[in-house]
Amino acid sequence: MVINTNKLNTILQNFVTSVSNVQGAMIVSAQGLPLASHLPSEGAEQETVSAISATMSTVAETIATEFNQGFVEQIYVESNQGLSIVTTCSTDAMLFVVASGSNKGVLLLEIKRMIPEIKAALEGRSRGNYVA
Repeated sequence: MVINTNKLNTILQNFVTSVSNVQGAMIVSAQGLPLASHLPSEGAEQETVSAISATMSTVAETIATEFNQGFVEQIYVESNQGLSIVTTCSTDAMLFVVASGSNKGVLLLEIKRMIPEIKAALEGRSRGNYVA
């Protein structure tokens, strides 16, 4: 499998620049390695964000397993100033999104719309361009 990292970076750039209040996004491997990112210049480093995403995923999977809740699709962290979401893209990758003061419903819809294109790029296929 050949991952199209250029396509992944373009998808993230389009998402971050077109969806209101999104501060950054990153695609992380299941092992916690950064695959593509469009993060703000000020803030956490790629390696930190990818490690946090992998840790969140591991904790969520443990909870889901312990309570027989099936497959983890999304993890939300909602603070008084924003929202962070980790979404499973495939068995090998996840999407991390951070937004400030965002309309959660719109943000979740845009993430859902973007996932098929991310999956295609992870599989080395093209699926058009994500447009919010």
